[in-house]
Amino acid sequence: MAKAVIQKNWYEIQVPDIFDAEEITETPAEKDSQVVGRTVEENLTELMDDSSKYYVDVSFKVTEVEGNKA
Repeated sequence: MAKAVIQKNWYEIQVPDIFDAEEITETPAEKDSQVVGRTVEENLTELMDDSSKYYVDVSFKVTEVEGNKA
C-alpha cells in the first residue's frame, strides 16, 4: 500500500534582536503548531561573531510562529 505524501513547510528560526544573527536555522513541520515548543541550540560564537565565546552554547525555545518565521 502506498503512503500518502505529506507536504511539509520550512520555518525559519529567528533569535532575539540582542544577537547579531537574525536567522539561525530552519526546521520542517506540517503545521505551525508543531513548531511551537521546539528547542534549538546554537553556539554563542555564531550568534555574536565573537570567537572568544566559543565555549558557550545557548538554547532557544520557539514560542510563536508568524507566517514561516518562528
